[in-house]
This record gives sequence, structure tokens and C-alpha cells, in this order.
Amino acid sequence: MEITDLLKAEEEGSAVVVDSIMISPVNKNIVVVVGAHRNHFVSEDAGVSFRRIKYTSTIHNFHFHPTRSTYALVSTWTDPCYSKTTGRRGEECNHQLYYTTDLGKTFKLVGEYVVQFSWGDKNIGVQDNIYFTQHRGKSGDQPRYGGWSKNVDLMVTKDFGRTVNRLVYRGNRFLLSNGYFFVAKVKDAVKQTVNLLVSTDGGSTFAAAKLPVEIEEKSYTILDTSEGAIMLHVNHGGDGGKDTGNVYISDAKGVRFALSLPNNIRAGTGECEFDKTEVEKKHERVSNRARKEEVTRTAITFDKGGVWSYVKAPKVDSRGQKIDCPPDRCWLHLNGITKFDEFAPYYSVENATGIVMATGNVGSYLRSEKDEVNTYLSRDGGLTWIEAHKGAFIYEMGDHGGLIVMADDTRKTNQVVFSWNEGQSWYDFELGSSPLFVDNIVIEPNSSSVEFLLYGKRENDSAGVLFHLDFAALNQQKCKGIWAADSVSSDYETWSPSDGRSGEKCILGKHITYTRRKQTSECFNGRDFERPRSVQVCPCTIEDYECEYGFERSVGSVHCLPTDAAAAAASTAAGLNQFADAEDAAAAAACTSSAFFYTAAYRKVPGDVCEGGWAPEKVAVPCPPHSPVSRGGKLVLLLISLIVLLMCIFNYLARTGRLKAFFRNAGFDTFANVSYAIIGSSPVGWADEGDGDRCKRRGQGEEMGGRMRGTAKYEPELNFIDAEQDENEDDAPRLMSYTNGLPRTGAHGSTCGSRFSPKGATGGEDFELGGPTSSTSSVTQRPISPQTATTVPIPRLTPPSFDEDGVELL
Repeated sequence: MEITDLLKAEEEGSAVVVDSIMISPVNKNIVVVVGAHRNHFVSEDAGVSFRRIKYTSTIHNFHFHPTRSTYALVSTWTDPCYSKTTGRRGEECNHQLYYTTDLGKTFKLVGEYVVQFSWGDKNIGVQDNIYFTQHRGKSGDQPRYGGWSKNVDLMVTKDFGRTVNRLVYRGNRFLLSNGYFFVAKVKDAVKQTVNLLVSTDGGSTFAAAKLPVEIEEKSYTILDTSEGAIMLHVNHGGDGGKDTGNVYISDAKGVRFALSLPNNIRAGTGECEFDKTEVEKKHERVSNRARKEEVTRTAITFDKGGVWSYVKAPKVDSRGQKIDCPPDRCWLHLNGITKFDEFAPYYSVENATGIVMATGNVGSYLRSEKDEVNTYLSRDGGLTWIEAHKGAFIYEMGDHGGLIVMADDTRKTNQVVFSWNEGQSWYDFELGSSPLFVDNIVIEPNSSSVEFLLYGKRENDSAGVLFHLDFAALNQQKCKGIWAADSVSSDYETWSPSDGRSGEKCILGKHITYTRRKQTSECFNGRDFERPRSVQVCPCTIEDYECEYGFERSVGSVHCLPTDAAAAAASTAAGLNQFADAEDAAAAAACTSSAFFYTAAYRKVPGDVCEGGWAPEKVAVPCPPHSPVSRGGKLVLLLISLIVLLMCIFNYLARTGRLKAFFRNAGFDTFANVSYAIIGSSPVGWADEGDGDRCKRRGQGEEMGGRMRGTAKYEPELNFIDAEQDENEDDAPRLMSYTNGLPRTGAHGSTCGSRFSPKGATGGEDFELGGPTSSTSSVTQRPISPQTATTVPIPRLTPPSFDEDGVELL
């Protein structure tokens, strides 16, 4: 329906330029059209009619209330912001926040000099609260927000602006998601570092997020808050530069974080290479890991970040040819959101159970050359993959995953390809005779229909081109036999997600069985298709547990080992309170330097419902160096000290000439003619301690083969230099081991943007909380190869032998 005539500008003869169109989350019939200037409209009957919003300024942002259909927050930059005559009192440029309770008929002011704002979270009953960040100084032009500022605070009003209270001093950015309230509080404005605060009660109380490393935090991206835990990307600003960060996963309270995946790639605008595979609200995560070198690999987890592994590569390509790839360096690497302008990122929808589409390549790392990139498909949630088509395509799914539509994504084309059998075979047709650059293919939100929109543009033509594709005209028969799945006569089969490590096919403690269309059945599911499923609880295995605070796993391993920072965390009074529970913290505080204490290395993945089975035992961790010494340890130290003291006294007495007679009388002359070999030196001599006046200085005496002999007291050769005398200590030989291309686990950071902003191309609640302007997922890292070590052999120190004349026997 044409609605242009319904949207008329106030000025006669001028056109309305539309900035954005928004639909109420409460009532889909309410539509707001925001114009580029002062022409704004609202419809309460799904666009049949529109009325003008009585707002005389430019609307910068319009946010619907989460539960009240006629309530909204509206922000605007004051008129002087759009002119050059700012600075005089009453003409300051600043960002103002208003609210309306009648869909734009009236507005009331909430605050000025506002940076960010939001309604409260309906999940915890505070949806009428208005949260906003605000500059402390409210005069002059509003400063440009280009980084973390010590002059911006988080405010709240619970009565629509009548009273406003400060919630967090220096709280610059915030996000509300699934009952969690995140705030980035400025720690050091000069260094541009922040701390993350978390609340689960709407901001009444906040707790500082505890990370397992004491390093700077530059910015954050909240990757996921579903299933009772938080997956957090942190930019530490480390060696990795601005293109990587670490992924952490929280406990159920959202406060204590353990390292899940280091070196996760992120874009300069804040998008992180991280996404969820939709399987009926049960998710696998795919992420790209990064290193300082430009080498990228894709990792996948089936247990919310508990265990990561590289993606299995297909054995043959789409033409049936064997893929030539070294077995120990052969994985599938997929493009993510940071390369969306070059290649389609990995993609899945909830209604297409188990199906994932992606572009990428097989090999040891991700390639960016267009002729190396192909299109891949998985029908088991990312566990196994096939090469669906040569080349990089843009794709969309319809009919609950039963229909896949694609077009070439790297060059002009007039061809569309589609498949009814999940990529086993493809059909094609042409979009007229003139090729175009395809921008995207889209479908209604549930991916249940067979009607698609394809849009793009012709070469050298700024006008866009839109095509409507309706596959219902093919008149495919409707699938049958849904309640007789797996039978020969049925078009349906049963399928259970699996991580490939366990024969039980359990994910997060559940064995879930879905009914879906067989790959070989080319028929319609129908728009009203409802997918049967059944759920059974599984016994626990080690895969149902993630690492506790202070422990981490490497990619491909299920064992949690202490991080380098674990001992450091225990070395302070504050660190002792960060162990798994009060019992562990008490044990750590009471342990002694000569002992161990036991702590939990594993915790159950939040949302995992497994019962019985494997249960982790506490592991022994060495006490930190500062710990008090036990009574037995003190006794041992005392004895050692006495022995060292006695040895020093005897050594002193032995070198004092006036006391040698005493030693002789005491029987020490028995040892006068015993020769000693100095370990680590070549010469061996002897000395008569009773003939001190005949002893020669170093270097004197008769030489024989570079060694001293005669009546002189033994002294080392000139070429033997004591450690404290060596002027070339750096040249001393060292025992070394060498590794080839091992992945480093140090923190590498990146800047996650200057704002929390939704990442529409990734699954879940992908928001970023970042500093200066600057999810499947990809990982850039050093080439990872099996660990190899070369050890420098230590020569055997065998004392030399001598004949009766003192000559060494060679």
C-alpha cells in the first residue's frame, strides 16, 4: 500500500525524508516514522492512517516502553547544535531527554546533558525506571563524548523525572539484559581504563566483576546473558593490539568470571567474532581466536564456553573430490561478523533446527582471497560440515530450514540458486537479463514462509533494486508422517544434538530429541509446522563443568589447569576471598608456605541440568609465598640455618693461619694430602694445608696440559671465573627448551567501541560497552602445532683420574 501521501511535510512543496521506522514491541499495530528534520508521524492501525507527532525539534532517538504501548523516551539535540551560533546562555548545545505517555501528543523533560538512556528491565519489575548517564557540569556546550570521562555519572529516576538520584559515580556506560544490569565505571580517565559492575536487582546493589587476571580493562562487550550466565568479551589493551580480547564466562551470580577463550577477534567498531547457533533455544557458540600474527582459526563450543575445539573439516568438496589437507593441520575456518562487508557470516535460525550456514575455507587458517572461500553447511549444529557450493554466497533459509536460497556475494549476478535438500543438490533461475550486486536476501522473522526479498543495486546506479521471490508457485507437496518419524513412509526423522565426545548425545545435561524433515524429502513443512521434541536428563560428565575462577582450559582440552595468575590471586588478602567458596578461602588463608590447600577447579555450567555421574574433586594448589610457615617448617628452617652458620664458622677458622695448629692438634692433618675435584672446572690439584708458606698464588707453578701441579696449594685456573666475578654473565650457557608455534595464553585486548550497541547480525544479546571509538566467531592466532621441545643435553660431570705422580689419565 502506498503511504507517501499520508506523510506530508509542514512546509508546502517539500518532501518528508524518513530517518527510521519503529514498531512497538507491545502492540504491532503502532508504528512510528521519524523524519530527518521535524516531520514525525505515528500510526495506531498498522499504517492505514498516520497523525503528526507534536514535537517541534529533531528526534535523535525514540525508545518504546517495554510493556506500556503508549509510553516512550525521546531524545533530541537542541537547536544550537545545528547552528554555528552557540555559546551564549540559553543557546547551549546539549542532548535532552523527554518522555511521553500518549504517543507523542505531550512531552515532559527528564534531564539535560544526557549521554545514554534506557527504560528499566521488565524481567525484574523495574520497567518504569528511567536510567541515563549525564554530564556533571550542566553549562556551556555539551562535551563531545569520545572516551571514558570522569565527569559522567549514571542516574536513575523512578517517578518520571520528578526526582533524580545518582546511581554510580563515574558510571559512563550501562546495559540491561535478561535481569542483569552492567555498568562501566571509570577507573582511570587518563589511562582510559574501567571496571565492570554487575547488579541483579535493578541497580539497588552492585558488585564488581572479578576476572582471574589483574590487568587493565579498556572496554567490554556483553556477548550473551541467556541460560543464567554471562559471556563477556574484555579488551585488556595488551599485546594483541585493538583487534582482540578475551572471552570470560561467569558463575550464576554474574560476578566471578573464568577465562573461556583467549584472543577473540573483534572489529574496531566493537563487533566481536562470536555467535550462537540456534537449536530451539539451546545454543552452540562459535568464535574466532586471534594472535598478534594475522592468522585466524575458528573454535566452537557446545557447552556455553566450557570446552572449545576447532571445527571439523569436510573430507570432500561439493564436487565429490577429496580435499587435500594435512590431517594435523586441517580444520574448517569460517568468516564472522567482522568481515560482513566481504563475506556472509555464519548464520542460523531457531526454526531451522540444527542447520548452520557459513562461508570460509579448509586448511590451517582462515583465508581472505575470494577464490579460496566457499559456502558450507552443517545440519547437526556445527559438529560436522559439508561444502555446499563453490564460491562465497549470501544465503537465507525458509520453510523451517527446508528451503535454502542463495546468490553470489562477490560479483555481479542475475542468478539465484536454491535447494530443497539442505545443499545436496541445487536448482537455479535468472532475475532477468541485467546482473546486479546482491546486498542481501531476507525473509519474515520466523523463517517459516517460502517468500523472500532479494535486494541490491545495478552497477553505476545509486537506485536500489528489490525482488520478491515466491517459491509457493512450485507447488511442492506437503510433508507427511510427522508422528511416524524414522519410518520408511515418513518424510521426517528424529535428531539429537551432540558435541561428538559422548555417546549419550547430551548438551547441557539434556538429551533432546527433535523431529525434523529428512534431508532427502523434497516437500513443504508448511508455515504452521510445529516441531515435536522430547527431553531426558543425562548423567554428568566432565563436559558439563567449566573451569572455576583461577583455572582455564586450552582449546581441545577438558582439563582445567591453574592460570598463571592463580597464585598471584592467592597472594593477597583480597585474592584469598575470591576462591570458590568460604571453605576454600579459609583453607587458602590458613595454609602455609610449605604446604598445599585444596580448592575447586570446576563448576557446573550455568543452565546445565545433569544429575549424578562424574563429580569433580578438589585439586591441590601450592600455598602462596607469603603464607605463614608451619611449626614443622619452622623447625626445618632453624636446623638449616644452624648448619649453614656452623659451616661458615669452620670455613673461617680453616682459613685463619693462627688457628691451623689447633686444627692439626685436633686431628685435621689426617686430611692434608687428600685431593678434591671441583665440579664444573677442569683442573684438579692438591695442597698441603700444613705448608702454608709454600703455597703459590693463582697462576704460579709448573704447568702440565694447562693444569697446575706441584707443591702449591690448589687454586682454580685463570679461565675459571666465579659467577660474581664474571663480567660476561649474559654469555654463560643456559639450559633451554624451544617450542614451535605454540599458542600464547596472554591477554590480548581490543577496544569494544564507544557505546553499547546491538549487533543485529549476531545471535543473542550482543552489546558492547567500550571506550574511545574505537557473533559464530573467528580467532586469529599463531599457527598452532603439536608442542615440540628440544632440550640442550647436560654433559656428565665425571671427576678425572690421576696416576701416582698426579698426571691426569686421559
